[in-house]
Formats: sequence, C-alpha cells, structure tokens
Amino acid sequence: MRFERPPRLLFSATRVIRASRTLTDAEKLTWLEHYGLDGADGCYCGAGVMAERLGRSREMIEVHRRRFLHLGLLVKAGRGPGLTESWFPTLPPTCVPSSERLSPDQLGLLADRLDLHLVRLKGGRRRHTTVRRSRAQLRTIERHSGAPPSPPNPAELSVNRRTTVTPESLTVGKVGEAGDVGEVGRSQDGIPVERETRRGRDDDVEARYGI
Repeated sequence: MRFERPPRLLFSATRVIRASRTLTDAEKLTWLEHYGLDGADGCYCGAGVMAERLGRSREMIEVHRRRFLHLGLLVKAGRGPGLTESWFPTLPPTCVPSSERLSPDQLGLLADRLDLHLVRLKGGRRRHTTVRRSRAQLRTIERHSGAPPSPPNPAELSVNRRTTVTPESLTVGKVGEAGDVGEVGRSQDGIPVERETRRGRDDDVEARYGI
C-alpha cells in the first residue's frame, strides 16, 4: 500500500514556527531545513548530510527528528529497500495557517496554540518562557487600555542644568595701581583709563632727551 503524504504546509507555517517561544533556535533551524527540502517525496536528506548543511552534529539532527516525531512536527515514511526515509514537516491541526498572509493577531494566536501544544507534550521541560496571556490579548489590552504613559525616571533626567552667573565687576582698583606697561585699567566708574605708570615714564623720557 502506497503511503499518502500529509498536505504540504503553506509558507506562512514557517512564521508560526519562528514565532514559537518554546522551540529552541536550533530546533527551529532543523525544522525549517526540512521544510525547505520538502518535495513530492518529502525531505529525504540523511542526518549526516543535513548536519553538514547546518553546521551541526549528526547526533543533534537525529535528536531533533525524534523529538519532532513525538511533538507532531514531522511525519516519517519509508521509501523502500535501500532508500533513505522521507520526512514530512507538519503542524498540529489547530496551528496550521489557512492563508499565506497572517496578521499579527493571527500569527500570535497560532504561535500561542503551538506553544501550548508543545508544553503539554514536553511536560516540565519548558525551553524559554511560559505563555500566561496570549500575545493577541496583550496587544488588544495595550490598544484599548488608554493608560497614560509612565512618567520619566527622575534618575535619567539630565544633571547638566543651566545656571545664570552674573559677571563680576571688571573695575580694577584705583587709577595708578601696579600693572604692566601699556596695560589698560578701569576707573572706579568703569571707564577705561591708561595706567599712571606709563604716563610717568613717558614724561621722564621726554625730559631726558629734550623731546
């Protein structure tokens, strides 16, 4: 009796697998490779060849295949004497997408169903997180809750506050105080004046040379 292969899944089924929070990244990679090689006779790539394609070990591919058979994510069928077995990627009936295009809510619902199915079969061996509330419900609550945005964290506020510093008076003492030659000072009223030191020296030069 000839084996009748399961219906080939739509490409959107790969999105459901990728959105799972229970499958590991390595398990997702192995399943997606089976899907990519699924032809008329399924995927008949040997474990060693697939391990080379994915950069994994042969043992890991064999472990994944046994696990997928238990979880209902693969179906195995013999092709006859001397031929490798065929592997057909599948999904639980409640997780199979019915169209190529999935909205975010549809994808979240199918992924949550898949995670629930996997957690039930795996028992206590939970990989990533336990889905307590569906992602579709969370998005609906977020859209309709109307909760105001949370206030900013005071610790994150900038500490570089601008301060206004009143410039100090630039008046430099009284006229005639010590200073460099040619330096311009300011009177007590704030009016620039030359130092008396320079004036006195200029008068001495004129008197000495008779200018």
